[in-house]
Amino acid sequence: MGLAGEHTVIQSIGALSEAGLDVQTFTSSSTIPDTNKRYKSLQLTSAFDVTVSIAGVVLFRCTIDCGTFGVIPLYNLPGQLQLTMTSGTATITQYTRRELVVTHTPSWYNAAAAEALALQDNLQVGDFLFNPTTAVFSTTVCVTCAPGVVCKPFI
Repeated sequence: MGLAGEHTVIQSIGALSEAGLDVQTFTSSSTIPDTNKRYKSLQLTSAFDVTVSIAGVVLFRCTIDCGTFGVIPLYNLPGQLQLTMTSGTATITQYTRRELVVTHTPSWYNAAAAEALALQDNLQVGDFLFNPTTAVFSTTVCVTCAPGVVCKPFI
């Protein structure tokens, strides 16, 4: 299979972006599925008996006056987060984007979507971003491919 159409290449990957943060508030025990986002912080209000873990590893535990901890950093960790609490409110903030620099910005390029894709799929420097309306051809009509794309002779 080959891809045709305009593309751009990731030139550098920067920090997790403060733009487009995902903020969720919980008033009871919850499981946040792994969506390839990164956890930024946890904030508790009037909470008691709180345990926060990712992949079975306890990151935070508190039994009384848990709201006095303020904002608790979650160090950009990925994974499924398990929150257990008996009362109170927990606000969890996640990064949804990673800053990118690309070789050029064609008219179809959407920076927010590309930054979300970079985080979601762990894109690296040198990876190609193709126009989402790019034509996809069958293996019998394979076109000359950009480096890193598998074409008919290699299938």
